[in-house]
Amino acid sequence: MGLAGHPLHLYRHLLRALRKYPSVRRKRLIADMREEFRDKRELTGEQQHEAIRLGLMELHRLGVWAGSVATNGDINVNL
Repeated sequence: MGLAGHPLHLYRHLLRALRKYPSVRRKRLIADMREEFRDKRELTGEQQHEAIRLGLMELHRLGVWAGSVATNGDINVNL
């Protein structure tokens, strides 16, 4: 089922990724993410799926950044 079936796991992965994100706004980004999860915890059905999809996209974006740091900024794109 992966992260899409477990919002708590997605929350934890996003929290870890944001803690490593180099920004002067890191604390605010983490607070905003926590607030957004709290606001959306009662969602069900299609609304929940859409919120999880957006969270997974954000996690991927943060993962791309982390990958670029590991490779000194060299990012390869395969089409």
